[in-house]
Amino acid sequence: QFNRSLVESSRDCTMTLALDGVLSWISETGQSLLRISDSSQVIGKSWIDFWTGADRVAACAAIAAAAGGGSGTFVGYFPVAGQPKWWDVAVSPIVDTKGHPERLLAVSRDITKRRQAEEQLHESELRFRATFDNAGIGMALVGLDGRWLEVNDPLCAITGYAREELLASTFTDITHPDDRTASWTQTRRLLAGEVPTYSLEKRYHDMGQYHRLADAQRRRRAADVHRGGAGH
Repeated sequence: QFNRSLVESSRDCTMTLALDGVLSWISETGQSLLRISDSSQVIGKSWIDFWTGADRVAACAAIAAAAGGGSGTFVGYFPVAGQPKWWDVAVSPIVDTKGHPERLLAVSRDITKRRQAEEQLHESELRFRATFDNAGIGMALVGLDGRWLEVNDPLCAITGYAREELLASTFTDITHPDDRTASWTQTRRLLAGEVPTYSLEKRYHDMGQYHRLADAQRRRRAADVHRGGAGH
């Protein structure tokens, strides 16, 4: 049973469609989200026409799936009042007393902020990767247990270790014993959020000798810590 009062309380854009996708009803919240002042502007029109390109193909597939008794989902782009908007869309059947689809329910959730955050994160990752790979100084990503997760070429050259050797060890393994306590103390403060960054001078072991090098560390982001990595 289609409970309109329940649907009206939703914060999503909710519509009912004929089995061919023609729009028959839109919730008040939906009208507000789409900046529609009068529902007559869209009633009787094809919901599929809201979408273009690959999103239109996905909308057609979702309609077909729901009309056949299943359900269809996709993420689509539909701008509102000139502003970019991305929607997480689900289409499902509303069945009659015999269990056969007689109408369709289309629910679209505004995920614009999440999508923009994902794009910003992706751009940030690309910038970091370009910096990491092309830096003239040694850089690495290190796990919370001190293991090298990623190292760049300058770090290998500075420490005298091959990439495979570093990735099979921890930064403690090549740190002078007298410098390990200070290094871990600062690392723990960094991970606890007590300091945003730190730098110290310590000795790294290379082929039986210790070389004094500057070691600067920072937390890349909280997300990196949760993934098990911290910048060294």
